[in-house]
Amino acid sequence: MIIFRCDYGWYGYPESGGFCKPCKCNQYGSENEECDEKTGQCNCKPGVTGWDCSRCTDKLHVLTEDGCTGNLVLIMCYSIRYNK
Repeated sequence: MIIFRCDYGWYGYPESGGFCKPCKCNQYGSENEECDEKTGQCNCKPGVTGWDCSRCTDKLHVLTEDGCTGNLVLIMCYSIRYNK
């Protein structure tokens, strides 16, 4: 019996005539490039959420290369004030 599975970094249902899709995990919010082999849900770092791990659980923080950090309101004010 041959078992069809998607490669690392891909998900889907190739065994039932389907195909594999790339995981598309956020590089800053996910633990790695691997996702659930059936659903595509990425493995998020603590404090990060979303199917692709692209949002902070604390809505006042933003996701950066250093993880969820800062205060969204302060970052927006700084951006508006200094990037006119």
